[in-house]
Amino acid sequence: MSMTTLLSPEDESRVLSLFGKPSFRPVQRELIACALRGESCLGVLPTGHGKSLCYQAAAVLFGGTSVVVSPLIALMRDQEDSLHALGIAARRWESGLSPAERAETLEALRAGELAILFVAPESLDNAELADALRDVPKGLFVVDEAHCVSEWGHSFRPDYLKLPAWAEPHGFHAVMALTATATLRVQEDLCRAFGIAAGHVFALSPYRPGIDRRVCSVSEEGRDGLLEGFLREPEHLPAIVYCRTRKSTEEVADRLGKAGFSARAYHAGQPTDVRARIQDDFLSGSCDVLVATIAFGMGIDKQDVRTVVHYHLPANPESYIQESGRAGRDGGPSWSLVLLSPGDLVTARNRIRGEVPDDEGLMRCVRWLLPAARRVVSLWELGTECDLPEEVIQRILQRMQDEGIVEVAARGAKYYKARPLFPIGTILDGRSEEERKVLLWLDGHREGEVEDLAFEFDMDWTEARACLDEMEQSGEWKIAFRQSALQVRTLDPAASPRDVADLLADYYAGRCRAAQERLDTVLGMFTGHDCLNRALGAYFGFPGEEPCGHCFLCRGERIACPEDMESAFPDDLREQLDELADRGLSALSRPSQWVRFLLGISSPASLRARLWAHPLYGACSGCGWEDVARFCGRS
Repeated sequence: MSMTTLLSPEDESRVLSLFGKPSFRPVQRELIACALRGESCLGVLPTGHGKSLCYQAAAVLFGGTSVVVSPLIALMRDQEDSLHALGIAARRWESGLSPAERAETLEALRAGELAILFVAPESLDNAELADALRDVPKGLFVVDEAHCVSEWGHSFRPDYLKLPAWAEPHGFHAVMALTATATLRVQEDLCRAFGIAAGHVFALSPYRPGIDRRVCSVSEEGRDGLLEGFLREPEHLPAIVYCRTRKSTEEVADRLGKAGFSARAYHAGQPTDVRARIQDDFLSGSCDVLVATIAFGMGIDKQDVRTVVHYHLPANPESYIQESGRAGRDGGPSWSLVLLSPGDLVTARNRIRGEVPDDEGLMRCVRWLLPAARRVVSLWELGTECDLPEEVIQRILQRMQDEGIVEVAARGAKYYKARPLFPIGTILDGRSEEERKVLLWLDGHREGEVEDLAFEFDMDWTEARACLDEMEQSGEWKIAFRQSALQVRTLDPAASPRDVADLLADYYAGRCRAAQERLDTVLGMFTGHDCLNRALGAYFGFPGEEPCGHCFLCRGERIACPEDMESAFPDDLREQLDELADRGLSALSRPSQWVRFLLGISSPASLRARLWAHPLYGACSGCGWEDVARFCGRS
């Protein structure tokens, strides 16, 4: 296709007809034309405004293979199915693919058959993928949910930081970064990371005139009654109700079900097939209230959601605008309702404080990662040993890489389990002597570490994983892998664990302050006197907008800021804690572990010890972190 300065009428008509759209929405045409000219660009478009159309249309018009990085496997599957229905060749590359699916994807990629390849960020480092991409004509490099690249984005992901360096040597025609939520600071980070000129940033105000924004002050006891009353209005369904925890989604869905609603809980703790079935029920209309954690809905195309309820206080303006924006994507009237109770603020602050790793956890993690050698690290084992969630481990590794202390050389799995599908004699027939040695060894070692195979035959860890993949692709073996792992190499053997842990502690202290500031900001918007939509616009870089005239603040309603609740502890709690301490549980060996236990904040160690089932788990959930620490003599 010839390079054009503007999107031609013929091209515009072609893609609008292909995707079944009557016309482009604001800035869609500009983003597509910019990418076709070979100029990298950033699109900040409200939820439901059609970010997907921008990169899909540009990819079809330019040709070649465009790579789209997406953080959610469910979203990749949905997009892949939608494109197939339109006759557009698309595949995905992610950790859940079977060896046969991986082989099919690589074959289609090498043959130049794919218009779009969706890739999970953690899967980009795969050597097979890099090899297959090498000689393929490239289209665009698209970064969906691009705010994840920025430390100042509300859902920063370490895997996203490598995207600029990964894309540069591959020779893509242009980069298109897309997000629904980016403050000016985040936009600057994205432009710097991907070399995007200021004139190639296309941002729209987050204002959605069709959404009626409401915030209601409720007591904890009255929260469900208000929710049920609101949802009984027929025009308020279907609805998404966002809750803070998996447990609360189950509880709220159960109570709504008993109240006569067709309500289902949806969260990451459910099996994949169960989540898929619930999602299908909601999309088809057989379920009219979905009670979910914030994992649901990113990119899910249900146009007729009428109401989004935040059962608990949103963590920041970015989360609020993105989640509430899933209402009314069809342009019809819709509602956003936030339920604000006195306990919400202390709980939100506790969760922010709970995301900060303690000193012992940091020191254990650093000592684990610093030995002067290349080693394979299971993220689950490391997290369990240090009692740190995998996300924290990933951030620690990223900071240590940024400081030149360690390097993540490869990604894969720690353990394998092999089962021959034919008699071993049949499998060995016609094999070379070297192949026979490997196959016989595997037949005698059907379960173990991938590294065992590497050591036995002087392979690299990644070569051993590739060897096992090839065996399954042959159809003669069934190979299963478990526990995501990284191959880590120390770059600075002289690094002091204490100094590294202090550096990481400073980093997390800064993250904690920033999260608290964003929480205070969104609370200030809800309890202020200015138009809520105007305050949101100013936060995202659109100051001076006129009052909307229809949010709850413009209607003259006012919400008092929740006051800090006084922490109250049961009279016999200290005695019960002493009895529990006498048991010497390793999951309660550190001061912060006790505080998390009493507040009901889980951790790898507490989950492994099933502490969530203990009657004292969450006994102080309405109290502040520091108050609980002082009460039990642990800080």
